[in-house]
Amino acid sequence: MKTQANEIVCELRHGWRTWGELLRICRSTAPWKRLAEAGHKYLRPGEKIERKVGHDGLLRIRVVKG
Repeated sequence: MKTQANEIVCELRHGWRTWGELLRICRSTAPWKRLAEAGHKYLRPGEKIERKVGHDGLLRIRVVKG
């Protein structure tokens, strides 16, 4: 079953994304909320969500192994 949280996690496996990029790519109007409430359900064993602030001040997130 494809949920909004699942789509967001799948997109984050492909590299760093800002919240604005996720808003344009995914169907959710609040991807930060979907990720917070259900994102952990769709992570594979050994995966985690990594966050960093870029030089431009934008928060970037992705799914990494380990």
